[in-house]
Order: sequence, then structure tokens, then C-alpha cells
Amino acid sequence: MKTNFLTSFLACVLTVFSYACSAQSQAPVDKAAVMLKQFYTAYITVISNEHNNDKEEKIRKRYATAKLLKKIQDLTDKEELDYDLFLNAQDADTHTLPYLKIVKDPKKPDTYNVSYGDSFTKNVTNIKVHVIKEGENYKIDDVLN
Repeated sequence: MKTNFLTSFLACVLTVFSYACSAQSQAPVDKAAVMLKQFYTAYITVISNEHNNDKEEKIRKRYATAKLLKKIQDLTDKEELDYDLFLNAQDADTHTLPYLKIVKDPKKPDTYNVSYGDSFTKNVTNIKVHVIKEGENYKIDDVLN
């Protein structure tokens, strides 16, 4: 009887211990990286399918700070910007979405490396973005190309 109790007790302790260890090993969700993935997926989709300026602007306002939007507008007004700053390109194609990668820069806080490419040309576009937290949400604060 004592052996069964001891065996059951040890089995219970091991179960709790293994559950606690597995719970601790899960990495926290990087909400800024999730936001960037959502932004680039929505933005590339709209640009490649419709090039609808109203939808593009709505997406930009949702995911970028007012400071960055003003910077882009100022560069556009001065005709110093002949490409899309978010994409580091003039256009986009949804075929690049499977190759979209968001990686946190290990050396610069709140900075991420965004890259995408395509299977045809094998070219990879790299974009460095800085994010900040506004309220409960993260937003793109600058594009550092």
C-alpha cells in the first residue's frame, strides 16, 4: 500500500514538474513582429491587387505613426521619393508573401529586419524598421533604409 502511494505521489510530482518546465520554455509572443507581419501582408496584398489609394492610406494610418506618415508626405511633396518607403520598391506582388520574414535586430532595440523576395528573380529586398508602442498597439515609427 505504501509503495502504491509513493509511486502515485512521485508520478504526480513528475507530471506537475514536466508541465511547469514546458510552460516556462515557451517564448513570449513578439507583438511588434506580429504587427509587422500583419502590416506587410495587408499592404502588399492591396498594392499588388488593386493599388487603391484609400485602402493603402487606411492601412498606413493603422500601422504607422503620424510622424512617419508626415515624413513620407514631405519626401513625396519634395519629389525626393520615387518609390514606396515601406517596400523599398515601386510596386509589390503577392507572390512575395511566402518569403516574407520579420526578424528582430539583436543589436538595436525595437528595430526589425523585414525581408521578402520571389522565386523568379531570387532577389531579396531588405527593409529595416523601427517600431514603438502607442497605447496598447505597436506602430512603425521609422523606416531606416
